[in-house]
Amino acid sequence: MKIKPTSDFVFLSIEEKKDKGGIIAPDITKGNQPIGVVEAVGPDVRVIKIGDRVIFNAFILKEMIVENNKVHILKEKDIFGCLK
Repeated sequence: MKIKPTSDFVFLSIEEKKDKGGIIAPDITKGNQPIGVVEAVGPDVRVIKIGDRVIFNAFILKEMIVENNKVHILKEKDIFGCLK
């Protein structure tokens, strides 16, 4: 990705799972907590790092298309935790 977030913004990609029928859908469409992978962080992000797998407030998530890539944007405070 050739875009760097500003402030305390975090850019995520959402992990998607394939169901038994071969349909790929983010967990949020199934009522499950989605998991994101951190792709980029702004200069004011203190705890979250690139590559972290995180759970977050899916209702705050903003989705954008940048350079033909889907980017999910939220603030660090909207991330609940990192998965180990």
